[in-house]
Amino acid sequence: MKLASMYSPILGGAALAFGAALFAPALRAQSIVHHRLPEPVMVRRAAEPAAQSSALSSAPTQVYSHGNPTAEEQYILELINRARANPTQEGIMLATVTDPAILSAYTYFNVDKNKLKTDFVTYPERPPLAFNIKLITAARGHSQDMSDNNFQGHDGSNGKHFDERINAQGYTGWTSAGENVSAYSQNLLYAHVGFNVDWGNPGLGHRTNIMNFGTDIYTEIGIGIVHDSHGGQHTGPIIVTEDFGNAKKPYIVGVVYKDLNSNNFYDVGEGIQGVTVMPSSGTYYAVTSESGGYAIPITATGTLSVTASGGTLGAPITLNVTAGADNVKLDFLPGLPSLPGLVSLISPANTSAVATDSARLVWAKIAGATTYHLQVATDSAFATLVMNDSTLTDSSKVVRSLVVNKTYYWRARARNGAGWGSFSGKYSFKTLAPLPGKVSLVAPSDGAVANTGAVMFTWRRGAPDERKYLLVVSTTADMHSEVVHDSTVQDTFKVVTTLLDGQRYYWQVTAKNGTGWGPASAIRSFSAIELGVSVAGDAANTFHLDANTPNPFTGVTHIRFSMAAPGNATVRVLNGIGQEMTTLTSGRFEAGSHELVWDATGVAAGVYYCQIRVADRVESMKMVLAR
Repeated sequence: MKLASMYSPILGGAALAFGAALFAPALRAQSIVHHRLPEPVMVRRAAEPAAQSSALSSAPTQVYSHGNPTAEEQYILELINRARANPTQEGIMLATVTDPAILSAYTYFNVDKNKLKTDFVTYPERPPLAFNIKLITAARGHSQDMSDNNFQGHDGSNGKHFDERINAQGYTGWTSAGENVSAYSQNLLYAHVGFNVDWGNPGLGHRTNIMNFGTDIYTEIGIGIVHDSHGGQHTGPIIVTEDFGNAKKPYIVGVVYKDLNSNNFYDVGEGIQGVTVMPSSGTYYAVTSESGGYAIPITATGTLSVTASGGTLGAPITLNVTAGADNVKLDFLPGLPSLPGLVSLISPANTSAVATDSARLVWAKIAGATTYHLQVATDSAFATLVMNDSTLTDSSKVVRSLVVNKTYYWRARARNGAGWGSFSGKYSFKTLAPLPGKVSLVAPSDGAVANTGAVMFTWRRGAPDERKYLLVVSTTADMHSEVVHDSTVQDTFKVVTTLLDGQRYYWQVTAKNGTGWGPASAIRSFSAIELGVSVAGDAANTFHLDANTPNPFTGVTHIRFSMAAPGNATVRVLNGIGQEMTTLTSGRFEAGSHELVWDATGVAAGVYYCQIRVADRVESMKMVLAR
C-alpha cells in the first residue's frame, strides 16, 4: 500500500503547511507502506500587483490559450469545479458513489458517509478554477517523473520541491499554491473522490486544496494525468498531479461540448475543439482546446455577451455572463442531436423475487427513442446472455423459460436518430417456484347440510410442494365475518366443532408453498344442523349406544348397543358431514346387549359417526379413525 502527501505553502508574509495522506485501495498490496514527507519548506514572496480590470468597449483582439488539456484532465477539472460550485451536492455524490474500487477504499479506511454529507454542507461555494498552461506543464512533468521512477510524493526524483517546479515553468505572480498527487488511482473518478474524501488523512489537506474552505482561494490549476502500464507493485494504473495557484486574475472558464449521454455534465469524448469563444468586449478571446475547454482573462467587467462559433459547433450560441473579480463558469451545449439518456428500469424491482419461470421486464420510455435493447444474463458482467434483443419498440418484454431458483441480471438502453445511448445500471431478480393454484374443495359440497357437532372440511392437494393451507369459514358470502381463520393446517382436511346449529356458513381454502400463498379457492356454502337427536320419546328407556372401542382406532372398532325390549334397529356409519357411509345392520334384535364390528380398512382418516335408530328414536356417537 502506498501513501501520498500534500504540501501547500502560503507565501507573502505568512506560510501554512497542510499534511495529507492518500492511500491506494486495500487490494493493491498486502501491507501498508507509509511514505512520510519532511516538514514543509516555508517560502515567502511578496505578491506582484494584480492586473487591473477596465471596462473596454471594443471587441477582443488577442487569443488566450489555457494550454491543451486532454479530455481526461478536463473531466477532472469539471469534477472539481462542480464540487466547488455546490459543496452540499458534492457531499451527497461522495456518499452515494457506487464504483467498486472506491467502495473498497471506503471500507478499508472506514469512511463515514454520513459525516461526508454533513461536512460538505458547511463548506462555502467557491469560484471555478481555470486551466493554466504553465501549471499543466508542471503537473504533467511530475506525473511522468513518478511513473518513470516508480515513486509517489511531492519531491521530484531530482529533489525539486513543488514550488520550485512551478517556478521553473515561469508561473509567477502567485500568492498561494498547493499540490495533490496520487500515483495509484484506479480510474479518473477514483482519483477525484480520493482527493476530496481524503481517506486516511485526518488533516484533509487534499480536500482543502479542492474546496478552498480555508483562507486561501485558488484561481488556476494544472492537471497532469499519466497512464502507467508497468503493473505489479509499480505506480499506476493512473497517476494524477494537481497543481493549484492564485495569480489574482479572474477568468471566464468553461467547456463547449455535446452532451451525448444527456447527463448534463461533461464526459470524456464530448468536447468540441476549435470553437471560437468571443466576449462582447475586453482584451482576450479563446479557441477551445482539444478537450473542448477554454479560459478567457477578464479585462472588462459587468454584463458581457459571449458568443461561441465555428468548429463543428453548428449554429453560433450567444450567452450572457456577469464578469467581476472572481472566476465565472460559462458552458456551451450545441443543439445537436443527443444520444438518449439512461433508461430507468421499473420492474421487477432490483433484487426482488419473481414467483414464476417467466418475467415481464418493464422500463421507462425515453422521449424520442425509436428502439430499445434489452439484455438478460445469468451473471452480473453480462457474459452469459439468455436474451439479447435490440429490436424492441415497446418498453417491456416477457422473458420465458427461466430456471427456477436462479438469479438473473438485466439492463436496457435506448436508440434515437443519433444512435444508441449507454446501458442502464443493472437490476437483478430471482425466480421462485410458481405459487400454488386454486384449491379444489371436496366437502361440504355447495348447498349441503353438515353436522353442527363436527364439520369435516376436505379438499384436494393441488401440487406436491404445497406445505400448508388456510381455512376460512365465514357467516357472510364476502368472507368478512370470519368464525374460523386457521393458516396452520398441514393436511387436506380439518374438523371444526364450534359451529352453531341452524346457521348458514361460507368457506374457502388457500394453499401455500415455499414461494408463498396462492389464490383463494372458490367459495362454498352449507347449512349446519345437529345430528343424533331423538325426534320423540326417551331413547334411554328403549336402547343405549355405548362408546366404540377402541376409539380412536386405526382399522377395526367394536360397537355395542343394548335393547330394553325386542324391536327393530338400524345401525349406520355416517361421515363428518352426515352422509351415510355404510349400514352395519338392520333388523330385529332381542332385548339385551349386542356387538357389531366396523372394518374401516381403506377408509380415509377422519371423524365419523355411528347412528342407531329404533322406531322413531335416534342416537349418535363420534368415532375417530386415525392412520
